[in-house]
This record gives sequence, C-alpha cells and structure tokens, in this order.
Amino acid sequence: MDDKNIPGFNGGLAAHFNHTIDSMALLELPLLDRSFPWSNKCERPTHARLDHALVNNTFGSTFPNASLNSRVGITSDHVPLVTTIPTAIPKPATFQLENTWLNHPDFLPTVTLTWESTVSPNLDAAGTLVARAKALRCAARD
Repeated sequence: MDDKNIPGFNGGLAAHFNHTIDSMALLELPLLDRSFPWSNKCERPTHARLDHALVNNTFGSTFPNASLNSRVGITSDHVPLVTTIPTAIPKPATFQLENTWLNHPDFLPTVTLTWESTVSPNLDAAGTLVARAKALRCAARD
C-alpha cells in the first residue's frame, strides 16, 4: 500500500478489501494476453492492472480451463475483459423430419402413442412440449 501516491487513498479500506477476498478464498483468473488492461493513454502512458476476475473454489474446480482474455477497447481507457468457460456438454445432432415418414403406415400411430404416453406432471406446458418432442425424436430413431 506504500506504492500508492494518489490523494485520498485509504490504505485501511484497501487492506479490508484484500482481507475480504482472502477470507472468501477467491482466486483470480489469470489474464492471458496482456499484462496491463488499463492505460491513461498519454504520450508517456501509465499502465496498470486495475480490472480483475475473481472466482470461488467451486467455480475453479468445476471449470478448471476457464480463461480471461481482453478485447480491443475503443471508447474507454479500460480494456474489456472476457471470461471463456469451456465445457464438455455434448451437442445433440440436429433432428430433421423427413417428408417420406409422413406416408409410412406406422408414422401416425407411433406419433400419437408417443405423444400421449409422455406425461410430465411436474413440468409446465413448455417443459411438457420439450419432453414430448424429445420422446418423438427417440421414437423416430428406433
């Protein structure tokens, strides 16, 4: 805190803030593509790391490959920071209704049976619709 030379800087508040971060066991996501995301944009610029992204242990262990990168800042002296959170959630293949299925003799009975047998009492109307659509997709693949 002795490295701050601006008027009105309150070292006690800064120490309290740092203590709060430590007591919450927050971790800082490292900024990968630059050292200083702030500049005063003067002829002899001052650069600083003013903006940070903090996460808790649960987030860090759930998303160990999360990263922080910067974007081009145009209107501000702060560079926008973007957190990327990669996941391994599989993306389902797109389902497409084939027109020839409409002429198949088993199509309408299969759709009717699947639609009516998919009951979701704990879901709202939208949830029921999604559950029925998923059941139809599975039935169409069989």
